[in-house]
Amino acid sequence: MSQLAAQLGVTPHWIYDRIYNGTIAIELDAKTGLYLFPDGPTTLRAFQKLKAGKVGRLSPVPRLAC
Repeated sequence: MSQLAAQLGVTPHWIYDRIYNGTIAIELDAKTGLYLFPDGPTTLRAFQKLKAGKVGRLSPVPRLAC
């Protein structure tokens, strides 16, 4: 989470807030108990669009395969 937040120039709280209010639709990973996002340009672009207000919701967010 902190790596994604740093790339976006936001705090991890910004991401968690949007998860909790339903703007980012993702579930906790059953094994780790963490929110896992794919580490790639598609994920970053989607979050950049959300941050810029170009999309209102990220759903569904692809889950990282463990």
